[in-house]
Amino acid sequence: MLNNYLIAHPEVLEELQSCQTPLRLVQGATVLVVQGEKLARSDDINGAVEKFGKAQQWDNKLKFDSQTRAKELANQAKVESQPNSL
Repeated sequence: MLNNYLIAHPEVLEELQSCQTPLRLVQGATVLVVQGEKLARSDDINGAVEKFGKAQQWDNKLKFDSQTRAKELANQAKVESQPNSL
């Protein structure tokens, strides 16, 4: 139960260093990426970059440019929210 909580709440896991196992960090990184994507889609580029950066620290297999990814998602969200003009 605690394991699932820590993974779902990476900000808590970050504070509890004694609970930071390699597996929890990798699983928490996935949650951070999802959180970052939501922030980017809400046009919070800086917040997204921060989440992506932390995720990449926790899982070194995550290879993408945080700034570029955040801007792409923000732009995509803007396009998708525009009404279709045919």
